[in-house]
This record gives sequence, C-alpha cells and structure tokens, in this order.
Amino acid sequence: MFYGFLLPAIVLTLIFTLYPLIQSLPLMFQRWPGYGKPRYIGFQNIQHLFTDPEFFAAIGRTLWLTAATAAGTVVIGTALAIAFYRKIPLTNTLKFLAFFPVILPPAVYALAWKNALDPTLGWVNKIPGLSHNWLSDPDTAMWAVIFVSTIQYVGIPMILMLSAMNDIPESANDAATLDGCNAWQRIWHVILPMSRDVLVVVIGLQIIGNFKTLDTVYALTKGGPGLATDILPTFIYRQGFELSNFGFASTAAFFGTLLIVALTYIYTHYFRPQKMSNQ
Repeated sequence: MFYGFLLPAIVLTLIFTLYPLIQSLPLMFQRWPGYGKPRYIGFQNIQHLFTDPEFFAAIGRTLWLTAATAAGTVVIGTALAIAFYRKIPLTNTLKFLAFFPVILPPAVYALAWKNALDPTLGWVNKIPGLSHNWLSDPDTAMWAVIFVSTIQYVGIPMILMLSAMNDIPESANDAATLDGCNAWQRIWHVILPMSRDVLVVVIGLQIIGNFKTLDTVYALTKGGPGLATDILPTFIYRQGFELSNFGFASTAAFFGTLLIVALTYIYTHYFRPQKMSNQ
C-alpha cells in the first residue's frame, strides 16, 4: 500500500522529470539550433561553459537570490507563525492574506508587481520616499526581485511552522509559565526549539525552490537590466530559446542540476532533522 500511494508521484516524476533529463544529456555533446539534425562536437560545450564568465556570474547571482529569499521567507514566515500561534486579532483573515500569493501563478503575481513598480503608473512610486525606477536600475533590480519572491512565498514557511507549533504540548507552555518565562523567553526556549525539525525542513525546501525560480525573474526583468538579475535559469533559457543554442543550454542545465544536488546533499547531511534532534 505504501508504494501504491507513491506510484502516481513516481510515474509523473519519471515522465516529466527523469525522461526529459536523460533525453537532454546527449545534447551536451552536440550543437543543435532547434531544427535539423544535431551535430556532434565532443566536449566543446563543456569547455565553453567553464570559460564563460557569464555562467559563473549567473551562478553567483543565483546563490545570492536563493540565500536572500530563503532567509526572508523563513524569518518572516516564522514570525507570522508565532504571531498567529499566539492568536492575535484577525488571525484567520491575516493568515489568508499571507498565504494568498502562494496560490497565484508566479508569472501573474510578478506581472502585478511589475505594474506596481512602474516608474510612471505604479502605485509604489506614489508613496513618498519610494519613487524610483526599481526594475530598471541595476543597483536595485535584484533587491526588487528578492522582495517580490519573498512576499509571494512567505506563506509556505508560515503554514508549516504554525502546524509544528500547534503540535507543541500545552503542558510545555504551562511549565514554562510556571518557571517564570515571559512571552519572548517562551518563544526562544520552548516554541522554536520544539519546532526545530520542521524549521530545518522548511529552510531546505525554500533553498531548493528559490534556486530553480525562473518565472518570477523572467516576468519582472527577463534577467535585466543588462545582466543585473541574470540567474542560472534565465541564463539557460536565453541560451536555449533566444540564442537557439540548445546544446550549450543543456550543458549549463546539467551542471546547474549537479550544483543543486550537491547543495541539497550537504544541507540534508549536516542539518537533517534526525541529526538536529540528537544534538
């Protein structure tokens, strides 16, 4: 029965993830513009990739976007979870508003923010002190992308952390109160430590999800201005679908996949919940 419940997810993963990945591997050694017969070129794509400064710059921007967005979503989501756990006024309404962006298609959500950040018509620039061409300035474009991504996905850690907090035995809070703990001491010494395993999982999920983001960045800036927000997914998309260099794009995608697998392995090895629980 266990494998029976897993079977639909396994089949979908094999069809839409593993099979395309295997099919794309031969393109690493070919030059193919999207039509005609691919031409074998050996290791030229790999050599080109590791001598391309734009590739390494895109990797750096991807890591920065991933770290900043993951940190923002986890910190804000956990803070909201603590607030809702303590039953602040209008809890249900505020939970809905915080989680609502998650259910929106990322491209639609990003386009809404793109209009809001428009230098002439956007409502953000009508706020005193915030008038700026946020998405066209290389110094602020990435910060705008980080902000939009954080606000959209903050609801995921909020829901998961709130669920973990609701599983904390009431006796633990009662014991902390009897010991003279105030509200902040209960948060730091009872609520967060007893939710640590879920917090580790939440951070891992946010890192993986943000590393792969494409639609939000592409809808907001398409990797611009210049290459200010050009991350690995937009780099791969541009090489394949705009420059018709599918062999080089497949090579970049393959090594990007290896990178995220390595990061995930390192994170789960050192911060897996079972290991954290034993510390």
